[in-house]
Amino acid sequence: MKKELKKDLQAKIADITPVDEAFSELPYEAKKPRMAFGRAGKWAFGGGLVAGVAVLGLTFLALAPGADVTFEDESQLSFPTYRSRMEITHDVPAYETFVERFVPALFESLDRSASVSVSLPDLFAALALSAYLSGGAIESEFLSYVGLESEDELLSTCSDVFRMLGNLDEGGEPPSGGLLLSSLFLDPIYKLRDDEEMGQLLNDVADAFGTAIFYRSPSDSVLNDYLRSVAPRGASVPEIDLDDTIDCVVASTYIGNFFYGPEEASRYKSSYDAGNRMPYRFGEVEKNVPYIGSVLTNSPYLGSLAGSEVPFEGIGLGVGNLANLYCFKTLDEKESPFALISDILSRNYEEKYSTVPLDDETFFGYYLTVRVPYFKDETNVNFTATLLGEMPSFGNEDAFLNKILAPESPKATFKVAAQQLQLNYDYMGFTVASLTYVGGATSTMPSPVKKDLFFDRPFAYALYGRGNHELPIVVGCIVDPAY
Repeated sequence: MKKELKKDLQAKIADITPVDEAFSELPYEAKKPRMAFGRAGKWAFGGGLVAGVAVLGLTFLALAPGADVTFEDESQLSFPTYRSRMEITHDVPAYETFVERFVPALFESLDRSASVSVSLPDLFAALALSAYLSGGAIESEFLSYVGLESEDELLSTCSDVFRMLGNLDEGGEPPSGGLLLSSLFLDPIYKLRDDEEMGQLLNDVADAFGTAIFYRSPSDSVLNDYLRSVAPRGASVPEIDLDDTIDCVVASTYIGNFFYGPEEASRYKSSYDAGNRMPYRFGEVEKNVPYIGSVLTNSPYLGSLAGSEVPFEGIGLGVGNLANLYCFKTLDEKESPFALISDILSRNYEEKYSTVPLDDETFFGYYLTVRVPYFKDETNVNFTATLLGEMPSFGNEDAFLNKILAPESPKATFKVAAQQLQLNYDYMGFTVASLTYVGGATSTMPSPVKKDLFFDRPFAYALYGRGNHELPIVVGCIVDPAY
């Protein structure tokens, strides 16, 4: 009988929470949802959590070899959704609005003496998911910030972003494209809502954000294990360093592999092996560095518009068939490239040609010799202050993740927002691995007021029976204890 019940439950899960077949190609042991809503739409949280996890556990072995560390966790409540490659023909203005507004503000707060790189898909996804799960003023402010009017528009936008940028092609060797996934780690001290709306909400989250939910306290070791497990074959990932006071985390990871084709990569590698280098200066330092060299004939270059505060010039180069790398430098060597971030992200520049157009269709351009140095970067950016400056509602006490917490649950307060990233650009192409997380913690309880309560003088009392209904049994006033 138990076996039949288990089969029936597993069939219901498979029916209600379909898993994209492409996800089985990911290099780790993929697991079915540990908890799922039944056909009535009600989630089975609460007292039966542990038993439900044990009964419904089901593991699928991935077909591709995975990372050394496989993330196995009995606390998993929902399964991440892998997005197959899909071409979205319409614009995603909310994502672009967020990037154009938030990222320049972030760069304004950073130290300009060292390299800094910021991964944008997981930055957007982590904040969007945090806002959606929090609801209230946090969600309203985020929607307004990116120019959206409803939750449905937010979900649709995020779904588009995941399909456009989370398009990893596991068929190649090594895999190419991008992987974008989200996760929620929630300490069991919190209690989740248990109603039909909650079931639909988490279903929407899985669909729009590719979210895996874990009912366990986050830690740097947990996040590192998870990140290594979802990484494609051969991808290196940053080491996450999480404050141990954080007990709930919304995280999004983006891993992008954009490789040159074999012939192009071979040509660049030959140049590297031959020792071809170019001079590179920063501050008082000058060194010789390897580079990607290209010759572009009859081509435009990119330049700042007339009247730009900091004039600049640049070029766009294809990296394989999935990405373009745009590089810019200031015309005045004393100006910092940090000053260009807003113009770059707003595409506030134009194609410039050596002469006027020959006709409406044909331009005569430059004969461009381009050299872009190899570079790598490891960045740890704490953007808590920037987030609170741009969206103050995140600082509201007891508001973080409030939409999914039960009324009787302890409340969570936002504490930190950060991104850790590493990237590399060389003759192979451009690779990046990043995790953005938004963390919270239970609100700090006020220190108790010390008070002595000694019944050392006449007092009244009432005795009640225990149970669902406390009925009074004896009531009285005591003047002399007479004992």
